[in-house]
Amino acid sequence: MDGQTEALKRIAAEAEAKTGFLNLGMLGLTSLPDELFALTHLRALHLGDGFLSFGGHEARNWSLEEGSPNAVEADMQRLPSLPGLAALSLDLPRKSSGLTAHASSPLTKSVLAELGEF
Repeated sequence: MDGQTEALKRIAAEAEAKTGFLNLGMLGLTSLPDELFALTHLRALHLGDGFLSFGGHEARNWSLEEGSPNAVEADMQRLPSLPGLAALSLDLPRKSSGLTAHASSPLTKSVLAELGEF
């Protein structure tokens, strides 16, 4: 199953379960699916590798054996449209150095706005 299909499957499951937690890490996404932005109840979103724990839920993506890193930098400006988002885990390339910066939450909308420096 490709990453986009798996992401849509997980988004549909979260739309029904309404846990507030969604793991889309290491799916090799190049853009965030539009369906994600219908999850206005979402409190925590895992887009990177590594670990995110929030509200009794955990996501772990430790290696490339589990998938490919997401490259969704162009969609970061869309995240403030998720009004309840309080925790975010993601990997963004730092524009100035080419290094990868890891940002793990809790993040608020004001902090999301600052992600423009990555």
